[in-house]
Amino acid sequence: MQDTRLRAGSNALVWLAPECPLDLGQARRVVELLVHRHEAFRTLIVRGPDGMPEQRTDAPAPDGLHVLDEAADGRRSLELAIGETEFDLSQEGPLRVGAVRAGEWVTELLFVISHCVFDGHSIPLLQAEFALAVREVALGAEPAASRPRHQPLDSAFAEQSGPFTQHRAASTAHWARAVREIPNRMFVPAQDDLMHHYGATYRTDRLAPLLALAARRHRTTPAVVHAATVHALLAALSAAPHSVVRCHFVGRTEDEAETIGCFHCILPVVVATSDRPGFGALIGRVAIQTLRAQSRYRIGYLTLRQLISAEERRRGVAIADGTIVNFSFDEGFASLQRSSEEELMAAAAGAVGELELLMGRNETMPDHRGLDSYLMTRISDGVAVTSATFNGAVFTAPQMRALLIGPEQLLAAHLQGDLDWEGICRIAHSGDPYAPVPPAVPAVGVDLVLPERVDEALVSHRAVRASSTTVTPGTDGTVGLECRVICEPGAGEPFTDAELREHLLCQVRPGAAMVAPHRFLIEGQAKEGAGRTEPSVLALVAAVLEVNGMSTADEGQGYAESGGALGAVPAIIDHLAEQGYTGLGPHDFTLPMSLRSLGRRLHRRQE
Repeated sequence: MQDTRLRAGSNALVWLAPECPLDLGQARRVVELLVHRHEAFRTLIVRGPDGMPEQRTDAPAPDGLHVLDEAADGRRSLELAIGETEFDLSQEGPLRVGAVRAGEWVTELLFVISHCVFDGHSIPLLQAEFALAVREVALGAEPAASRPRHQPLDSAFAEQSGPFTQHRAASTAHWARAVREIPNRMFVPAQDDLMHHYGATYRTDRLAPLLALAARRHRTTPAVVHAATVHALLAALSAAPHSVVRCHFVGRTEDEAETIGCFHCILPVVVATSDRPGFGALIGRVAIQTLRAQSRYRIGYLTLRQLISAEERRRGVAIADGTIVNFSFDEGFASLQRSSEEELMAAAAGAVGELELLMGRNETMPDHRGLDSYLMTRISDGVAVTSATFNGAVFTAPQMRALLIGPEQLLAAHLQGDLDWEGICRIAHSGDPYAPVPPAVPAVGVDLVLPERVDEALVSHRAVRASSTTVTPGTDGTVGLECRVICEPGAGEPFTDAELREHLLCQVRPGAAMVAPHRFLIEGQAKEGAGRTEPSVLALVAAVLEVNGMSTADEGQGYAESGGALGAVPAIIDHLAEQGYTGLGPHDFTLPMSLRSLGRRLHRRQE
């Protein structure tokens, strides 16, 4: 059993080695047993009669094994052959299997599984089930005992009735309030709407005992302490008044603990940092906020996304994904936590870390959700390995290094005596000559904005000649934005401040440090006139009404704001296609813009 990885994309790659030789026929039988026993491997996600996605468990079995003969690059070749392609779960099952063969015997099997139905908690379950299946097929062992196998598409969907209904309603109410506190982003990217993809790995024996010791002293969990180190470093690097880290929560009940599937949820944890707390105080804040999030984890992803979309519309700014953290450990680390303080300190003092800033995938790609970094830390056999993805348009190389090795530096310093804010900043900025104060101002408490980017977006309007945006103080201690616009002479294009605001919202992206001003002063404004509604807008509104079963919708409101369900978006896109319209994707319906502006993005499909 070796090399288990959850990729940064949407496929999980798990290599499994049978404990005894298998021929190709036996290998196929092992795969058939696993598919038969686990609903996750037979899952299809199709559109139901109401237009909403639903799960079916009658997916066809994998189309045979992809076989490669053993060679030096056999494993990598197999990964490229079957692991890089996304799954279309409306047409195919979520599993592909490859085999590496030496002569007539299969030496390893590669399971490629859609992340939609498989999480990190499922890896050891699959390893155990694989071992049982191999013994049954190759050695004639008794069939494995029956265990819970049900994998709901979204466990929250199964709670719309029954004992969890109250918890689900409370979770939705909690997150409707909590999204008000999420910063739209903590960092201003060097380039809008682009991600410069950098990869890095850090391997250390030191982090595990430090986490165990700090968790014991603060009477909390290692996951909370680990998250606190990331909060501290992000807050110090950004000087933002709030830090936000999106954390993985297991999301399994006791009945689901032994089920292969994907139950985890990623929830934002927001912590106030404007008062420059010491690290000990920060751990306490992260512990409280984590507990609040964890106690309200029973919310579907689409429901949470819909609440965030409505908040984006209210603010007039898109909320970026920022930094995502995934922390996990094996049973060995659980045993390590029971060691004495002296043993933990000795283990931390004698260990050495190994940093690999392997920028092997220096790709530039469109960025639609504003991802700053993804940090996945796994402690196994006492060794902590952090695999990271960074956006080079956000972080410099020294900042990436700080986010990788900074957690253990923070913990080592803190355990010698509570680390104050200045100490956190010294560690975060150590060796980084490119750490200026962020060139941005806070707006409405938690937003970051660059006035010059607002002006750049406004002058792209064909009736605007020039724009000047200034920061104005608010009465509640926050700041607002005021924009003076000069019209283009002879443009003959009447517009109002509402139209200018909507024009900006059409261009808002998480990667753009831009928010719609609160007040516009328009000079040389053409007379107002009421124009007719464009056919494409009428077609979109009609599709929204029909698919959602609604009677009315205001074209001046956003999709989520008008009551539309995100799960119905694919059906709306298909409905528009039947009417001959194209130009919108699922992501567009989450943007903070009105149905009118969405409709204007539609165009007639060329026959």
